[in-house]
Amino acid sequence: MVDVTIDDLNPKATPVDADQIELDDGVGGSFKTTKAQLLAGIQAEVDLNTAKVTNANHTGEVQGSQALTITNGAVTNAKLANMNPGFKGRQSIPGSPEDLTVAQAQTLLNVEDGSQANQNDAEIKAQYEANANTNAFTDAEQSKLTGIEAGAEVNQTDAEVKAQYEANANTNAFTDAEQTKLGTVDSGAQNNTNSNAGGGAGLVQAKVGSDTPIKSLTAGTDIQLIENADDVSINYVGSGAPGTVNEVTKDGANNSVNRATLEFRDTGDATVTVTDDAGNDRTIISIDATAGAGGGGVGKGDPFVVGELLQVESAAGDGTIETTGVQIGSLLQNVADDLTPELGGPLGLKAQSVYQDHTAAAGVSFVSGEVGLLTDAGVVKANATSAATGVGRLVTALDSIAGGASGRFALSGYFLNADFSGSSGGDPVYLDTVDGDLTPTAPTGSGNIVRIVGYVESASFIYIDPGYDWLELA
Repeated sequence: MVDVTIDDLNPKATPVDADQIELDDGVGGSFKTTKAQLLAGIQAEVDLNTAKVTNANHTGEVQGSQALTITNGAVTNAKLANMNPGFKGRQSIPGSPEDLTVAQAQTLLNVEDGSQANQNDAEIKAQYEANANTNAFTDAEQSKLTGIEAGAEVNQTDAEVKAQYEANANTNAFTDAEQTKLGTVDSGAQNNTNSNAGGGAGLVQAKVGSDTPIKSLTAGTDIQLIENADDVSINYVGSGAPGTVNEVTKDGANNSVNRATLEFRDTGDATVTVTDDAGNDRTIISIDATAGAGGGGVGKGDPFVVGELLQVESAAGDGTIETTGVQIGSLLQNVADDLTPELGGPLGLKAQSVYQDHTAAAGVSFVSGEVGLLTDAGVVKANATSAATGVGRLVTALDSIAGGASGRFALSGYFLNADFSGSSGGDPVYLDTVDGDLTPTAPTGSGNIVRIVGYVESASFIYIDPGYDWLELA
């Protein structure tokens, strides 16, 4: 502090008196005071803190003439105390500001450590899926879930699956007993029954279980039975001369021949020749008649005419074999004209077929070997795609047949088919999903018809005999 003396305060050149001093009042005037008065006044002002010129009318950031105040908004960051990185405040009761730690600031703000105010979608997704049992539910999984029926189970028991399967039509339980039974049945086996044809003595007896008994042959008088590997020979061993007719009698009003008394008589002028034509699987009986006395029969002068029908007549009472003079063409041409045919032995197909004439549907043409389905509109191409085209009566074209034309369609028989050259004999032949085709492989598509139409005979032949059983796949 610098000491100020009375003499330094605006002294006059000539003081008024030794006790007073004249002072400038600051407004263009002056006043006089004694030293004692001046000192007392200064001390009083100092005590009141009003003697300082800067306090008289303080302006700026700190204002006031007596009590000083800081103007609102006047304190800048530069005027604040130096701060460490962080927050200033208080965590507990009111008091002086203090530097807060990050943890204390997070507690006051109720914010977790590492929280962000501007997380993007990917960050939120990653944070959510980091929790247990919060896997991503993808679009593909949502689509998959939409395709699963309500109430579907992934852990069905064997019994539940069995019950659900067998609740569908045509899905009966295939039991172990039935499987064992099926294993004892030969491939291609049929449930056939035998009956006696015609009005003669029957050989077939009533079926007993799985057995169909056939009566045994016993040799009568002068008859010898010889059992061979494939047949039984019946030979006459009596004393009568073979080749003669001893007796032919009439059976009452029926005008028929009693077959029990029919024997051959010497044909006189006619020569009977029996030839075994093994190459064509047949036996030829030839009768060579020559002219002789009389007329009308063998040995009576009339030779046989080619095409005439032979019959045994008893009207003359002499048992002779005579010609009727009726041409075969006008009486009997084929088996269809005989309402009660009897083969009398096996019928060999010799790689041929049994057929009927049918008309192909309009616009549907066939080539030999294609399989057709009989409909009201005619024969259409069969295939195993669905029941509409694979279930019904199947036939096989024997020739090329144009749409709307009539032709031969086989009911059963043998066919050449190179497509089965790789198959083994006995392998099944299935209806194909291609129109009119056959295949060695059963169809597998949903709604397809599995139907066996025949079997492989050899590398060159298949035997077609469509069955009546079929299976529609689910």
